[in-house]
Amino acid sequence: AVASTSREPWAWTWAVMTTVIVGWRAAYPLFARHADPEKRLFRILQVSALLFVSFGLGSAASIAHGDFALSMMSLTGVLGIVAGLSSRWASVPRAAIVTMTLTSIPPVAVLASHGGPEMGAAIVMVLLVLSIVAFTLQNHDYLLSASQAEEDLRLLAQTDPLTGLLNRIELERQLVEACSGLQEGGPNPRLAVLYMDLDGFKAINDEHGHAAGDALLK
Repeated sequence: AVASTSREPWAWTWAVMTTVIVGWRAAYPLFARHADPEKRLFRILQVSALLFVSFGLGSAASIAHGDFALSMMSLTGVLGIVAGLSSRWASVPRAAIVTMTLTSIPPVAVLASHGGPEMGAAIVMVLLVLSIVAFTLQNHDYLLSASQAEEDLRLLAQTDPLTGLLNRIELERQLVEACSGLQEGGPNPRLAVLYMDLDGFKAINDEHGHAAGDALLK
């Protein structure tokens, strides 16, 4: 839309660059299926950040062009990207905040350089971005709390609270899963079970108390 409206070389360059980045972002998960998941995610974040930052630069050029409609469309797009990052990238807040900053700096700088009413718009935009950054950090804390609560519930359901070993329910589930692989051609052709017993454990509790027994079990 910007390229067809302004018909400037920079706009067409921006359109081509955006098309290339979006195409690479869409194709990368297909040919990187067997790559390390963390490395694959890092690459996707890198390319997405490059796309957002290039949008900020293109938006700055649109504002400098002087067309009111292009300026409004660009500012709306930048704020939309920043707002989207606050929720979709809340699990990686540092990357989100850096990308927000690099995306919003170019249009803010152009607005501020014009002075007058546009200086006021630049100040408002800075305040909006700062509020979204604060929301991102808060959202990250909520995600951590929810993840920790989920992990605590999982441990409570699957392990013995004293030793941290699997409880009977989880042991039986894993044994069933392991035995299902014993079929001919299955992933686990062999299975061994090691059974251990503590002789005289009752005497430990009787003579030294349950605290000593718990310590021995640990």
